[in-house]
Amino acid sequence: MKKYLLAISLISSSLLTNAQDEKKMKSDMGLLFFMGINNSSIAGDESYTGSLSGFLAGGGIKIANLSKSLDFRTELLYSQQGGKSSYGSETYGGKSVLKLSYINLGMLARYQFTSGLYAEAGLQPGVLLSAKNKSSFTGPGGGADPTTADVKKDLSSFDLGVPLGAGYIFNKKLGVSVRFTPGLLKINKEDAGESKPKNSVLSARISYYL
Repeated sequence: MKKYLLAISLISSSLLTNAQDEKKMKSDMGLLFFMGINNSSIAGDESYTGSLSGFLAGGGIKIANLSKSLDFRTELLYSQQGGKSSYGSETYGGKSVLKLSYINLGMLARYQFTSGLYAEAGLQPGVLLSAKNKSSFTGPGGGADPTTADVKKDLSSFDLGVPLGAGYIFNKKLGVSVRFTPGLLKINKEDAGESKPKNSVLSARISYYL
């Protein structure tokens, strides 16, 4: 009888340990979903003087623990970006709004502080999904109706940025963060002389961790 009780005790202990390990492994995956807003602009081109608001959404997962506080993670996100440009004056000139959408793959190292704060940095390659340019013109005789053109063929289909960010995780579930991602590559295909337009994105996010 004692042998049976001992065997049952050992089996129960083993099952409990395995369940705890699986639970710990699941929580340690760092799976998350997020959404937020972008404030983007085009840097490196003096004609782009205004910023543009956009939407972002995606998900991510922790790939590996590099140390007790440092880990490596990846994320996939949809991001609306772009910028505003103008030339001339209010009575004679033009304005345009360049709206871009990307699918970005973030690859980041994150340092987690015990307080819930964290800092992160990495690389972010992206693929251009769409590019629309809405332009308007004002002249002596009045303004012309705005026109929208598909300019995707004129822009590079690949982008690369350097995401730098910080955030805070509440109760291991809900998180908020800010991130600045300057682009490393110019967005246009053709050589524009000294002008080298690049993406520049400041974003704010809210995240939910599973």
